[in-house]
Amino acid sequence: MPDSYRWLREFSTRETFTDELGSLGAWVGPRTGPTRRNQDETEEYVLRRVLVAWKQRDMIQYPFTVYASHQGPGQPDFVVEDASSRRGLEVTEAGSQSHQARMTEIEDRPAETHLIPGDGWTLQSIADQVKGAIGRKVRKFDLGWYATMPCDLAVYNNTEDALDDDIVSRVNDACLRGRFRIVYLIDCSGERVYADVLSSKFKCIDISADYDIDFARWISDQVHSLRSGKWDRLNIENLVEELDAVARRDRRSVRSYLRNLFAHLLKWHFQPQTRSASWSATINGSCDEIGDLLQDSPSLRRMLDPKGGDVANAYSRARRVASNETGMTLSQFPDECPWFRELAEEARKAGIGTQKEPTLAALRRELETYE
Repeated sequence: MPDSYRWLREFSTRETFTDELGSLGAWVGPRTGPTRRNQDETEEYVLRRVLVAWKQRDMIQYPFTVYASHQGPGQPDFVVEDASSRRGLEVTEAGSQSHQARMTEIEDRPAETHLIPGDGWTLQSIADQVKGAIGRKVRKFDLGWYATMPCDLAVYNNTEDALDDDIVSRVNDACLRGRFRIVYLIDCSGERVYADVLSSKFKCIDISADYDIDFARWISDQVHSLRSGKWDRLNIENLVEELDAVARRDRRSVRSYLRNLFAHLLKWHFQPQTRSASWSATINGSCDEIGDLLQDSPSLRRMLDPKGGDVANAYSRARRVASNETGMTLSQFPDECPWFRELAEEARKAGIGTQKEPTLAALRRELETYE
C-alpha cells in the first residue's frame, strides 16, 4: 500500500468487476467551459480502459486494489496491488500543442465553421508524436523517477488521427525499451487499447463493445452473437444481470404506478373539493401505463392479486403520501385498499369515458380477474 493516496478502489472478483469499477473514468469533460476536463479526469478515463483491457485478457490477478497517488515527484499516477505483486501505472498524452489549441478553439466556438489547416501530418508523424510522449517519460525514468516498483506506461492518443496497426508498428523503437514494463496506447476513441507497443508482437485489444465501455454497443454485440450462434462471445454474467434487471425494472414500474394511482385516488375521493384536471390525468395515465406493462408482460398480472403483497405495499405507501399531501391523518383513510370491487362499481356508475370521473378501464379489466 502506498504511504498516501487520493483514493483507492478494491476489485474482488471478475464477476464483481463492473460494480466495483462503477463510473470511474467513464466520461471526460470537454476542453472548455464550466465542466471542462482536468488532469485527474483524463487519467481516470485512461485507467478505466486499461483495467477493462486487463479484465478482457485476464491480465490481472483478483483480488486487487488500485490506488490514485498524490502525484509527487517520481511517483506514478496509479499503483495496482494484488496478493503477490505491486506495479505502477503512469499516464501521459500524445499530441502536438498546435492541434490541441485548435481543438479547444473549435469546442469554444461550435457554431462557427472552422477550416483546419493541413499540418502535413502522415502516419509517421503520428507515430513520432506517440514516440515523443513515450520519450519524455523515458527521460524521467532515467533520472530515477518511478524507481520504487515496476511500472507500466499508458499513452492516450490525442493526435490528429486515430491509431491503426501501421501507425503502432512505427512506434517500436529500441531506444525506448527497457524502462517501463509494458507500454499501452489508448486510441482517441477510447475503444481500442494497444498493449506492448515497443514490441513487434503488440496486441490490439478491442474494448468497444465491452459492457463497461459502451452499453448500447455491448447490447448490439450480444444480440448479434445470440442470433449467429457465437456462444463463446456471450458475456453470460452481465447478460444474466441485465435480464434480471429488466424483470426488476418492470416490477418496480408496476409498483410505482400503483402507488401513484392509489395516492391520487385517495386524494380524489377524500378531498373532492380540490379535484383537478391534473389529478384526473395522473389517475388515467397511471392506469394506461399499468395496462401497457401488463399487455407486454402478462405474468405481471399476479402483482394485482389483492391477496398478494404488491398491492398492499403500494397502498400502504400511497396512504402516507396522501396523508402528507392532504394534511389528513392516516386513520382517516381505509386500512386496506378498497378498490377491488367498490371502485370498479363506482367507475361503472360514473360512466366510463366521461369527464365527470376518472376512468379505471385499463386497470379495472385486470382487477376483475381477481373478483
